[in-house]
Amino acid sequence: MANTDDGTSAAAVVTAELPAAPADPYMSNTSRSEWLRRRLEAAGARLPPPTDPQQGLTEQHFVVFQNGFNGAAGDWLRFLPDAALLTSDLRVIVSTVNEGFRATHDGLLASGRRLADLLLTSVPEGASLSLAGHGVGGLILRSALLQLGEATLVRWNLRLFCTFATPHLGVVPRLGFTSPLFRVLWFVSVADILQIARDVSNKKPNAHGFFGETERAILAAFDRRVVMGATPWFDDDAVPVWTSLMLDPTTATSVPPEAPVGDGEPWRITSPGDYMPNPNGDDDVLQFTQALLWERYMVAIPSLQAHKGIISHGPHVAPAVTRLFWADLIGIPLHVA
Repeated sequence: MANTDDGTSAAAVVTAELPAAPADPYMSNTSRSEWLRRRLEAAGARLPPPTDPQQGLTEQHFVVFQNGFNGAAGDWLRFLPDAALLTSDLRVIVSTVNEGFRATHDGLLASGRRLADLLLTSVPEGASLSLAGHGVGGLILRSALLQLGEATLVRWNLRLFCTFATPHLGVVPRLGFTSPLFRVLWFVSVADILQIARDVSNKKPNAHGFFGETERAILAAFDRRVVMGATPWFDDDAVPVWTSLMLDPTTATSVPPEAPVGDGEPWRITSPGDYMPNPNGDDDVLQFTQALLWERYMVAIPSLQAHKGIISHGPHVAPAVTRLFWADLIGIPLHVA
């Protein structure tokens, strides 16, 4: 990172000049996204030139964020600290290609294609790439990688694949999911997610290619694969912890007593085998959930809006999650109050 005459980093000097994230947690999607656009533009104008890899310095690292159902780029507004936006060799891209109702409900194939196109046009070959998705945004990431195919393995240096409250194993029908009104409102993408759950239960290949050999090969190339989910104490009503962390739904609610309760601290499951489905199976799902060596974190969000709170979207802020993501997973030391 570039230094000033007094030895401080350029990021430290200009941090205060960025437009602060608004305090109102109930802003509309449009307002949040506009605030985020202003912050990203201001950060871009203040970034020092990237370092030159030919001089033996590190290549640029692109971190791409994808929102979930009915979401918008602005959902990540309070998750992006100034220190991350102002690091010369880090470039933050917040997807705007799958915002709102229509673009998140026309199916995982369509939304994944839009994100794949964004990656191809925005992330240069040879760069490091990290991906983060919230909710169904994590499935959109998976769909995009599958559509890009194994060319992904040689195009970029794959660093981190991270999801927050993503229904990796699908969701099971419940009262809301079975109503005709729900099916009309949520359209194609919910049908895709319900189908994932049926395929997992019946040990059938998924039509999108999820859990298959190609996807496993792509995800195995990432340096780290991390999943986080809201714990059952307040539970994520939209995405239960068994599907976000890829656990056995019959045991996932039996959380170990030493895990923190309601304090917003991520707690890593160090022995996930106790909670894994089909311990003696050899199907694609088992290979996906166990052989890939996922890092799993339960997060006890003290809020009824745990699904949003895990990325500090909505009224709850989860600084410990933000700190874990940027400091440990991405590698930017920072303090998030």
